[in-house]
Amino acid sequence: MTQNTVFVGEPAAAQKNRGRKQNRYFKTEARRTLFSKDNFHNSVISHLVCGLLSGGLLYLSFTLPQILNDALSGTLSERALYMLISTVNVVICVISAFLLFSFFFGVYTMHCMMREQDGSAPGTPRFSELSYMLTPVSGGRFRSTALCFLILALQLCAVVIPTALICDGAGYVLHNAPALFAVRAVLICACAFLCIFSVSLFLPLPYVLARGESTGALAAYGQSASAAFNGVFRFVGLLISFIPLLLLSALSFGVLFFAYTMPYMTLSAAKLGEYLYNTANTERSTINE
Repeated sequence: MTQNTVFVGEPAAAQKNRGRKQNRYFKTEARRTLFSKDNFHNSVISHLVCGLLSGGLLYLSFTLPQILNDALSGTLSERALYMLISTVNVVICVISAFLLFSFFFGVYTMHCMMREQDGSAPGTPRFSELSYMLTPVSGGRFRSTALCFLILALQLCAVVIPTALICDGAGYVLHNAPALFAVRAVLICACAFLCIFSVSLFLPLPYVLARGESTGALAAYGQSASAAFNGVFRFVGLLISFIPLLLLSALSFGVLFFAYTMPYMTLSAAKLGEYLYNTANTERSTINE
């Protein structure tokens, strides 16, 4: 059922609250699945591994410049050393971003495979496997993952770079502080929404790849984006509902974030992605018939 579907005889208030009720349902299902058998343990471990592998390399971009400067300051000119450090930093940031995308996509894929119970054996809990984390970079899918990363990177760059340039240029045009603040706030909010929109298009992708209905990465992404298009605002509402929990996570210095908040958010997004995929495919089947 798409977000714009209207039921005959349904009150207007019920139509407006349907998305909110569905998000509560996704979160409820996510909690039940998260605490089934080893799902919670694997979820926490997978997010920690993802953070360590991608964040550890990113940390080098802060420490490596000083190391290179101390080691090569006497052998290279100041300009050459600056160019070398800048190039190395860019390479490290790109590799870190790709690792973050790959491993988190693997974590998200693992959460998409999580179930409260195994459908093949009613009443028997299904064990999630940490090996799902390696799905995006194994089994011949490395090329598809790299292409999906490039698509997302281009989308984010197309949004973030113009926003940064306009925000910087607004300071030279607008000299009224309140007006400048208002313009920049609107631009940042619009940029954040467009970034969330770009990410939301990948929500049904693991289900598309699992069913094997698309052979190429572009075809799989196209089907995923088509299925997710009507669920963008539902995804935004889902993220907003986690703001109180994120604030509590900040007060816990990040402990609650990895121990509960992030696994809970990832699994809730997986439930939403499954809903969007099943809805889109049900509608296609109805149209084809």
